[in-house]
Amino acid sequence: MAADFWSGFATGLSLIVAIGSQNAFVLRRAFAGSMCCPWCCSVPCPTPR
Repeated sequence: MAADFWSGFATGLSLIVAIGSQNAFVLRRAFAGSMCCPWCCSVPCPTPR
């Protein structure tokens, strides 16, 4: 039973770390103004003319 706990704990922790780093990347780009919407990384902001 203890092995199940540690297996689940490690899986949960790895997901938290992976999702947290992805969110940090997206927020950093959003605050830098290099994209239009913070939920979509593939749409760059149009350059002002």
